[in-house]
Amino acid sequence: YNRYFNRSGFPIILKIMIPELTTTAFIITLSMIVFLIKRYNLFIPDLKKSIDTILLTMSDSFFILDKDLNIKIINNSVSKLLHYSESEIINKNIILFISEKSLRHFNKIIKFSILNDYIVKDEEILFLTKEDKEITVSFSSSLIKDKNMIIGLLLIVRDITTRKNLENLLEASNESFINIIEKNIEGIVIVDKNGFINYINPIAKKYLNLEENTILVKFPYQTDKYSLEEIEINVSADQKGIGELITIPTKWKKEDSFLVLIRDITTRKEIEKNLVKSLKEKENMLSEIHHRIKNNLQIIMSLLKLPLRFNDKEPILKTILLDAQSRIKTISLIHEMLYNRSNFFDINFKEYIQELIKFLLYFFKEENNIIVEFDIEDIKFDSDTSISCGLIITELFTNSIKYAFKEKENNEEKKIAISFKKYDNSIVFIYKDNGIGLNKDFNINEINTTGFYLIKLLALERLQGNLEVKSENGLEYKISFKIKEDYL
Repeated sequence: YNRYFNRSGFPIILKIMIPELTTTAFIITLSMIVFLIKRYNLFIPDLKKSIDTILLTMSDSFFILDKDLNIKIINNSVSKLLHYSESEIINKNIILFISEKSLRHFNKIIKFSILNDYIVKDEEILFLTKEDKEITVSFSSSLIKDKNMIIGLLLIVRDITTRKNLENLLEASNESFINIIEKNIEGIVIVDKNGFINYINPIAKKYLNLEENTILVKFPYQTDKYSLEEIEINVSADQKGIGELITIPTKWKKEDSFLVLIRDITTRKEIEKNLVKSLKEKENMLSEIHHRIKNNLQIIMSLLKLPLRFNDKEPILKTILLDAQSRIKTISLIHEMLYNRSNFFDINFKEYIQELIKFLLYFFKEENNIIVEFDIEDIKFDSDTSISCGLIITELFTNSIKYAFKEKENNEEKKIAISFKKYDNSIVFIYKDNGIGLNKDFNINEINTTGFYLIKLLALERLQGNLEVKSENGLEYKISFKIKEDYL
């Protein structure tokens, strides 16, 4: 309390700051107020202003009751708490403002306090507001005596509705949390940084083959930051399984700890094992299919060679049969590459084209006569796209040998350039030779050869691309087409 002095030098009390309602604060407050009541006889009406001044800044609700529990003095907080005016409260019995649910408890506590001269501390009851709304309060009380005679009762009340709601919410949250953790299908263990267990749920005990009431002191596995490993777990009384151990750094009671999750992955591992086995079987099957296709195409090529053994004097027949063989080999080469690799869906296109040109040079006996330059990026295509591009190159290469270099002398350089470039989601393919080219007034739509028809069919329809032909210092074909989304 604050003490001020008048002119005569005698102290007078103007204001007392009443502490919040805690056990220690209440005892101090209660003792001080009882002393003031006894010292200044605060039940005298003329001194009511003094008690109003004392209680002006008190945040808790303050009641002074006579020995019959009638309300004699209150502070402003009481009106705020109960929504009554002071005149509606004064001289009313306190029990009128207490819920029926709490009356029995309140009377019991007050009776015990009077009989035993007992200070009541932090008892919870329900008060009633003017609107008959129940509010939860905590009250403390003490007897007021004068010469060992009870003359009244001091009551300090605090609204704890918000606190109770939070406590109930926290209790419900804790119950839900415990229910989730205890009944979780995953093992949950809290381990401190030294490897000692702070908490373990029932399923984790089962996985680690522990009795229900066993207290495990040391965690049997190594814990590390964000680690992941597989361990053997106890799935049932007579069955072992595979568990996934996940370690995550956390806090437990403000100390650095690890949250360890133990997950049963026995079924998943069995499924993975079966999938790997099934995939291997399918890979073997695909490999065998590609192998058989390649062999069958080789047989067809051999059959096409037979007529030439008996009749190689017909140039048209010879040309047709040789062209057919080169086209079949172009397709056969794809299946040969797929057979020799584990990936049956992606073709290393650069490698494929180099192998194809190597074959064509050998097939047409031009290994030492033609220089082939490659400018091919590392691109992967599916088999359909690779075959289409391979057939186009085969036709263009065949045309270069048949027509472009026909009038060149043996000592003249014969050169072919093949380029595949990737631009965003498109491929630009350029094939160019330094042969004689076409007439300056050529019209691409008027070229009616079988080879050119096949080129247009593959470029425009199969690849859904564009075709441009230029005849400057040789012949240049430019084909651009979109890449499938899987190969972007």
